[in-house]
Amino acid sequence: CCHIQKIFMRPKRSDCLSDSLTRQESVGQATVYGLVTKPTYSSKPKIVDYNRAFDQLIDDCVNKRYKKLICSPMGCMRDLIPPTHFAMQIVRLHRETGTAVSVVVHDERATRKLRNGLKHEE
Repeated sequence: CCHIQKIFMRPKRSDCLSDSLTRQESVGQATVYGLVTKPTYSSKPKIVDYNRAFDQLIDDCVNKRYKKLICSPMGCMRDLIPPTHFAMQIVRLHRETGTAVSVVVHDERATRKLRNGLKHEE
C-alpha cells in the first residue's frame, strides 16, 4: 500500500484515458487505474457512470492483455455502490478479459458509525 503511494501519486491530466478512466504506468512496476465516476470528490456517482468506467477498464485490460488485477472494492464504501453491483462488474471483467482478479480489503477499526449501518467487515 504505502510503496504504491510513493510511486503513484494523484493522477494527472496526462493519465486520463477518457472522462471515465485514468491509467498510471511505471516501468517494471504495477499499473494503477482510477475509475472517474463523478464530477467532484464529495459527490456520489450514478450507476450508469460507474458502469461506463468499468466498460472502459475492461476495454483497456483487453488491449493491454493484463493477466492480473488487484483492486479494492472500488466505490463500495465512500461512494455507496452496492457490493453486489461491484461484484457483478468484477466477474464481468474476469469473464470478458480472462484477467485474474484479487479484491483486497483492510480491516479498519472505525472511530465512528458508517453510513447505511454498514460495518467495516461488510
